[in-house]
Amino acid sequence: MLPQVFIIMRILVVPVFSCVPRPLRGSGKRSPDSGVHSGLARGRATPAEARVVLGLTVRRPLDLGPGLRAGGDEGGAARPCRTVRVWLKRDSGQYWPSIYHAMPSPCSCMSFNPETRRLSIGLDNGTISEFILSEDYNKMTPVKNYQGGVTALCWDPVQRVLFSGSSDHSVIMWDIGGRKGTAIELQGHNDKVQALSYAQHTRQLISCGGDGGIVVWNMDVERQETPEWLDSDSCQKCDQPFFWNFKQMWDSKKIGLRQHHCRKCGKAVCGKCSSKRSSIPLMGFEFEVRVCDSCHEAITDEERAPTATFHDSKHNIVHVHFDATRGWLLTSGTDKVIKLWDMTPVVS
Repeated sequence: MLPQVFIIMRILVVPVFSCVPRPLRGSGKRSPDSGVHSGLARGRATPAEARVVLGLTVRRPLDLGPGLRAGGDEGGAARPCRTVRVWLKRDSGQYWPSIYHAMPSPCSCMSFNPETRRLSIGLDNGTISEFILSEDYNKMTPVKNYQGGVTALCWDPVQRVLFSGSSDHSVIMWDIGGRKGTAIELQGHNDKVQALSYAQHTRQLISCGGDGGIVVWNMDVERQETPEWLDSDSCQKCDQPFFWNFKQMWDSKKIGLRQHHCRKCGKAVCGKCSSKRSSIPLMGFEFEVRVCDSCHEAITDEERAPTATFHDSKHNIVHVHFDATRGWLLTSGTDKVIKLWDMTPVVS
């Protein structure tokens, strides 16, 4: 079964790079007409007679799933191209350029929902850009941008939630449909998150990282947004001055202390007032983090109950695909090994 899956992926990928015409239109400009361009100008492919293939042009090769692939120039030095391109496949099997959009930074990953035509792009500069494609796939309308070191994207079309894997080892859940502007952090990896997949029928998120870990998150719980870290010149618990507060240090004749922050309340505290550690799964902290003494006493055992399960894949995962019908998870790593996992005991 695995060789068949891999061959299908290769067959779908190859035609994307068999045609390398310049796009007709980008940022309102048309490319010079020659050969295939003039044919497209006379009769543009419509969605009724063509299927859409999305691709990214980036500095390094990047697999995006069956039928989707992004990569640099073949057979030569890679160049930092910063465009997102849409190609239409006609009945003849040829790929015709439709539109492209210039990005402020090279693209690193993407997620596309065919039903809503929402395209989410992760950039190397730590930005997520979103677009809505028109029905004829000849226009890209920007929606909004988000900040974060983006390495992977996944979209939940039902709850209208966007998941982004970050280079800071975290997963961020962006509330798009609710329009509340909330961002929930999920901390469960010791290295950057490189692949995401969502099981819609069970509302479980699968994240894979460079640490070889496979984390299955239960998203069917009411999670809490992490608080903003507060600014203060002194500890908000004992009022001891921090080391830059020279006036209070002089007045109180005390040495300034180092500033820390409680992960639960966000208050600026000293090390003595935040000597305890605790996990806060509903805030996304599956590992123990620094909390102030009062918050540590307030956290109950029920609030410390884990909301994720952890598994070791024993290889650096760079791509993942989940088959919800069978409960199988396909992972590929930097070791050039493809592994097939039976996830039915944990994703159910």
